[in-house]
Amino acid sequence: MIIKNIIFDFGGVLFDIDYKITERALSRLMQKPFSFKGVPGLSRTLNQYETGKINTETLIWKIQTHSPDDVQGRDVMTAWNSMLLSISKERLDFLVELRKNYKVYLLSNINEMHASFVDRYIRKNHGMDDWQSQCFDKIYYSHIIGKRKPNKSTYNYLIEDANIISGQSIFIDDLPKNVRSAKLTGLHAVQHNPAEEIIDKLESYLSAIS
Repeated sequence: MIIKNIIFDFGGVLFDIDYKITERALSRLMQKPFSFKGVPGLSRTLNQYETGKINTETLIWKIQTHSPDDVQGRDVMTAWNSMLLSISKERLDFLVELRKNYKVYLLSNINEMHASFVDRYIRKNHGMDDWQSQCFDKIYYSHIIGKRKPNKSTYNYLIEDANIISGQSIFIDDLPKNVRSAKLTGLHAVQHNPAEEIIDKLESYLSAIS
């Protein structure tokens, strides 16, 4: 099988993240337990934010309504972005090199605030103003396309929009539910361990398919 297209997840595959940091930070702000697995009164809001149905100001206000009166918007933003750790220049260069032989795409459940933080981080730390166009043929952010993983329609949207053949494409994600759903659309899909370096693992993922 000849693979022509590589579709990457972002957080946990390319960009190092730690959800627990934000969970702890928001728990402190709200003075009650917060978890991305579900918070009464906020779970629907988080899903709406990640699919672009509400904006950043609305998310911040919603979290503030679950917090003490002295919690400021900037406190919420700092806590929300604290899960985002880093991406190395080596990984960005790796993506640029991959595009010489493959079509490379990014499919991420991400929100407006995190996307803006990532742009600032890469610009500040790696001097790349146009990293998206340098590293990928196209980027599919959930808050822009209005769809999120693991819904099958999300993968089908990318396949149709990018005009690619699923059987010639590999999808790499760190979450098993996203990998399982991707396979249902005909994509080759593998689960990546965030503790391992994607630069070192990609060849083995491709070899396992051929």
